[in-house]
Amino acid sequence: MIAEALVTAYVLGSDATLYEAQLSLIEQAICDEETARLAAEIGITYHLETTDALHVATALLAGCEALLTADTDFSRVRGYPLPGAPERVFKVILTQELKP
Repeated sequence: MIAEALVTAYVLGSDATLYEAQLSLIEQAICDEETARLAAEIGITYHLETTDALHVATALLAGCEALLTADTDFSRVRGYPLPGAPERVFKVILTQELKP
């Protein structure tokens, strides 16, 4: 997970240290049953590999409304209803779509 985020940092020309510090906390998170169930649902519905589905499920359950990534597979989950706010949807921002 940290490696994927670092790719984003490098693509954007950002300081990787900030990403490392923030994501080291996420790496320590335990995958509980709720996260696993949501990841399974997302993986099946959106044809994501398990690790990618876990990233999305973890982000959603942590209250994130968007994901910044260079991995185009994540674009499949654009529009997923946000937990607790089904009228709002999860956003996926691809680094390739950002303007320098």
